[in-house]
Amino acid sequence: MNRSRPRVPVLVAECKGRVVGHIMLTRARVECACGDVGALALALMAVLPRMQRRGVGAALVRGALGEAEKAGHLLVVALGHAAYNPRFGFKPASMYGIVALFPVADEAFLAEWLGDARPRVLDGKKRSAAPFEGLR
Repeated sequence: MNRSRPRVPVLVAECKGRVVGHIMLTRARVECACGDVGALALALMAVLPRMQRRGVGAALVRGALGEAEKAGHLLVVALGHAAYNPRFGFKPASMYGIVALFPVADEAFLAEWLGDARPRVLDGKKRSAAPFEGLR
């Protein structure tokens, strides 16, 4: 195990001993002229339909971002719902000069700097971890 890299959050939500939701962040990076900048991608969140609109998804997002920050990560990118993710501090990634490798609406490709990270413009392309590169 490489201990120099912070761990990547994966969380589940349970109700009465049953898993009702899941969120996963994966390693990513932003390729820019200054070199690669490490990031995480909010890769997957799912909540059972009968448990939706009860705060489960919000708790998962907040928990994952909190765990990412505690682990020392500075940047999270997300391809998601333009009305949902901004509730957690996400802003259009284009504000930071981060673009996707495929066509995507500006309001759906988002980024958030964590903790005391100083938001900065990277002027780079977001790359996913190898198993996810090319998936949309």
